Amino acid sequence: MDKQENKVRQIIGYAGQDSEQSAYWRLSVRENLLYFAYALRDVPYKVAKERTEEIAAGVGFTDRLDRHFIALSGGEKQLVIVMRAIIHNPQVCFLDEPSKSLDPMTGRRARTYLKKYAQDHGMTLVITTHNMLEAEEVCDRLALIDHGTVKFIGTSSEFKKRVTVKETLEIGVNNLSQELESNLLALPGVRSMSRSPSVRLHCDDAFSILSDVVDLLKHSGLKVPVRMVEPSLEDAFAFFVENGEDEVKTGA
Repeated sequence: MDKQENKVRQIIGYAGQDSEQSAYWRLSVRENLLYFAYALRDVPYKVAKERTEEIAAGVGFTDRLDRHFIALSGGEKQLVIVMRAIIHNPQVCFLDEPSKSLDPMTGRRARTYLKKYAQDHGMTLVITTHNMLEAEEVCDRLALIDHGTVKFIGTSSEFKKRVTVKETLEIGVNNLSQELESNLLALPGVRSMSRSPSVRLHCDDAFSILSDVVDLLKHSGLKVPVRMVEPSLEDAFAFFVENGEDEVKTGA
């Protein structure tokens, strides 16, 4: 059977986590991107140059285009591999934890640009990630996997609606004493607790227990902000994993 490997390579892109081995160390970032686009992906040289500048500007990498790949940090190398994966405008691009090792600001800028670039060029992004924020910001549809089994396919809002817990209280601290945690979890209507990174209480009715939470914090000597927030995808997934499928309304 003719698998048409070359044709497949022309329509897909891939960025894995092996950034150290995925580019030529002694070439600059610009030279690496031009080589992969022009020599390996048949992108016309002039177009490859234009896309290199465009993508680098989009992710805030213009000032490092002429640095040697070997001199980059781990996060910078990862970003170069992501840039390389999309430079030939593939129909489908597979990205394995694309914002791994990126600082928060660079990660946010890269995610925003990736989504817009894919929309502008009719590209499908397939992302594997443990970063729920990355999944929520970039992906239109999700496939959530727990212990090797696909538990849900749909949008992030659809998933959050299927979780019994609807309301969340965020406490402006990331660490509590064991006694305080136990007292908070014992409050009526509190279903679970997570840290993302602040402590979050997942409740049936957040407003009704707000004063009780504040009282417990006050008695523990903590003066920290407490507010009601919309549950994030990470909140929903954490609740799902911790409480099992019986606590989640599964969809078709």
